[in-house]
Amino acid sequence: AAELASGLFHDLTNQVTALSLNVEHVKQHTPQASETKASIDRAGKVSERMKQFVSSVRKQLAGSKQDVQHFSLPYELEQAAELLSYKARQMHVEVDIQADPGLCLDGDAFKFNQIVINLLSNAIDAYADQPEHLPRRVAVTLRQQDGIELSVTDWGCGIPAGIKDRIFQPFFTTKDFAYGTGLGLSLTKQRVEKDFAGTITM
Repeated sequence: AAELASGLFHDLTNQVTALSLNVEHVKQHTPQASETKASIDRAGKVSERMKQFVSSVRKQLAGSKQDVQHFSLPYELEQAAELLSYKARQMHVEVDIQADPGLCLDGDAFKFNQIVINLLSNAIDAYADQPEHLPRRVAVTLRQQDGIELSVTDWGCGIPAGIKDRIFQPFFTTKDFAYGTGLGLSLTKQRVEKDFAGTITM
């Protein structure tokens, strides 16, 4: 199984690298309107994040120690929001970010980025079945309290009280399976608790 997984991630790395190189080629050789350039820039950043993800998983399978770095929380927050900016515009959702400047943390920047992406993506999705004429806003705050607190708030469909105690269970989802696997919040909880020694609540 380990050899199969290793081969799979090796092949996936090659595919992602090819994607990254092609995106860079298009960026350098295609006259672009500002909107097109922004989309290509985001595609390039996504491919780089995919390479980081594959590298992280390969290290975990090999039992290697994960990279620990001193990183900027506001920067990673802004990067995550930028990657989801097209989705937010398509859903007509305004994302408002308030972050205390200078907040840093020692750990895996990629995993923090994935935490933000999962929470922000879910908040945007909360407006999927809401009437479009109503305001659509997601408020993200990052601040220093007793520790570092990240809050993502939406005013969308909400979570029924009867299932709140299940939302962090693996494979539990309120979305159609084509749009959600039920692993996002489970992985987010795991990363918050194991990688950053934090807590997550709804």
